[in-house]
Amino acid sequence: MRQKSIQIRELTQDDSLEELTSLINRAYAPVAAMGYRLAGTYQDVEQTRRRVSRGTCFIAVLDGVIVGTMSICPGFPNETCAYLARPNLAYRYQFAVAEELQGLGIGFMLRKQIEFFARDHGFTELGTDTAEGHTERLDSMTREGYVKVDRIQWPGEDFFSIVMVRQL
Repeated sequence: MRQKSIQIRELTQDDSLEELTSLINRAYAPVAAMGYRLAGTYQDVEQTRRRVSRGTCFIAVLDGVIVGTMSICPGFPNETCAYLARPNLAYRYQFAVAEELQGLGIGFMLRKQIEFFARDHGFTELGTDTAEGHTERLDSMTREGYVKVDRIQWPGEDFFSIVMVRQL
């Protein structure tokens, strides 16, 4: 696969939320198999619609097929983690790459697009979170320059999440 054949762009009204939801569910299946019920493991099309409407959703498209996604929003006001609501922080979420294409640079391209978007909109920090036991993802985020700023338990969840932030 040639990286130049992958297009990273914003989600449009013409894109299929059914296709996007299917990608997210498939990409999060290994996390579900680990016993974590993150939103991406079970969300339906309506939940995808709500989640992408919170901010800006980027997709990776290969030969007309959505093969990756990541969304970003200005902060994440919530009652569980005040750090995520900081005005200088952009929050990245709903990161997924088709399992059969992982390791080919699609995630890297999405992360770089999100960072560019955040900087371009004046944010100085980029935040995210993941399940505490998802050590592979936590290690990856640490390699990307993220540092742990909080340990939280989202309402309704039976596991803890680690909140991580990277300076831009």
